[in-house]
Amino acid sequence: FPINSRVLIETSFGDRTTANTSEQQTLLFIDANKIFNLNLKNSFYLRANGAGLISDSYFENELLRFGGINSIRGFEENSLYATLYGVINSEYRYQISNSIYIHTIIDAAYFENKILNSNQKLFGYGFGFGLLTKAGLFRFNYANGKSEDVSFKLSNSKVHLSLTSKF
Repeated sequence: FPINSRVLIETSFGDRTTANTSEQQTLLFIDANKIFNLNLKNSFYLRANGAGLISDSYFENELLRFGGINSIRGFEENSLYATLYGVINSEYRYQISNSIYIHTIIDAAYFENKILNSNQKLFGYGFGFGLLTKAGLFRFNYANGKSEDVSFKLSNSKVHLSLTSKF
């Protein structure tokens, strides 16, 4: 499949000024992934991404949003709010043909929200497939998201669809 490894690091610096105060803010973001080919049909995909917002105080609309197919699967898109988060995605992939693979999903995440003064560990489990088409890479994932203090429920499962194309 087209991308074997990738590393992306971003930093942002700025000032937030309100009626009473002015303070500096820093945003750090990292996203890295790698496919480890075991043989022609089997591979292991590993991705780590995370972000942190450094500030003396926070507004809710400034918080980092994550969840969904591009971060921790089994949760709704951008449904989780954090001042700091880290996600590890792993997949065991079996390539059926040159354009189709099936895979397992095991995801783990940690996040902190300083507005709510909370932190939590999250887990996602499931399966899916990837299909390389002329339009791009189509991905279908079925995953169940779970937090550390909530028991596993099949009704919490989510279906994630994605089409990644380059033009």
